[in-house]
Amino acid sequence: MAFLELDGLVKHFSSFVAVDGLSLSVERGEFVSLLGPSGCGKTTTLHMIAGFQEPSAGSISVDGVDIVDVPVNKRDIGIVFQNYALFPHMTVADNVGFGLDMRRVAKATRDARVRRALEQVHLEALAGRYPKELSGGQQQRVALARALVIEPKILLLDEPLSNLDAKLREDMQIELKLLQRELGITTILVTHDQNEAMALSDRIAVMHGGRIVQLDAPYQGYEHPETPFVAGFLGKANLFDIAAASEAIDWSRIAQSGGPDVSATLGKRGALLCVRPEKMAFCSPEEAYLSGVVATRIFLGASWLYQIKVAQFGTILVAEQNRSASDKVEGSAVHLRWEPEHAALIPGDGQ
Repeated sequence: MAFLELDGLVKHFSSFVAVDGLSLSVERGEFVSLLGPSGCGKTTTLHMIAGFQEPSAGSISVDGVDIVDVPVNKRDIGIVFQNYALFPHMTVADNVGFGLDMRRVAKATRDARVRRALEQVHLEALAGRYPKELSGGQQQRVALARALVIEPKILLLDEPLSNLDAKLREDMQIELKLLQRELGITTILVTHDQNEAMALSDRIAVMHGGRIVQLDAPYQGYEHPETPFVAGFLGKANLFDIAAASEAIDWSRIAQSGGPDVSATLGKRGALLCVRPEKMAFCSPEEAYLSGVVATRIFLGASWLYQIKVAQFGTILVAEQNRSASDKVEGSAVHLRWEPEHAALIPGDGQ
């Protein structure tokens, strides 16, 4: 049995179904992200695990024990919120020790655990400061230390990095992952940021309409999306309608070169081939699967991103690593191909 087990969770708000029969098994020490757009049910799911919301149906068990009827303060769960929720009138040390005070932990033990928690997030030198005297990143670390100091069985993270600037967010992602690995704590992250989910997670549960539509390791989910929604939400994707493109692309040649065999899907409505922008390559006319014209090019530092107008498909995206200045100006005619094994088949008709 998994350490954390969500079985058939449902949550209604009047006639609105926020979570619709969600099941998820999480192993001890695993880091799982609930990823999806606003309104998909990910935060509601997190709140049911924490005990802030009661499920309309279904069960939640930790280490084989159903906790649906267990009060919030008895669940041994630490949570870090998006806005950190620090007490402005308390010092860093007192904020971190608040949960221990509520549990009536002896002062000597409490002080030792607070020191250890602050050391874990590299804030021991700031124990006497107040939240207003800290940067956003430091406040986030205090909130994390407060969640960890109670030594919870599970750590819940509710978009904890979304208020940080891009550089600090990347730094904190690395530190958070290292700390989670060091402590071996079972962690559930709620986020709408696919890069964050892929950087931190052992597995990602992509959610849509109150359900998990794909659960996979980051690489597997990115390289082999099972639905158009997952393909478009886990990064950028070019989705080629196989039936509509049967005259534009020689699918049999692609299959013979090691790509997916689409012959069984040619007559199925909605069958798609997914090719990520970074897997597209510029080539000679003789090698090309597609030809088009550069509509826009954008310099992103590490790469160039192009919008290419292709007669058969409209606008597609191509990403090229920045090795030199780009010679593909807007209006340039270009020819494109991809390695066949880099394409993912998304069958149509609900498959």
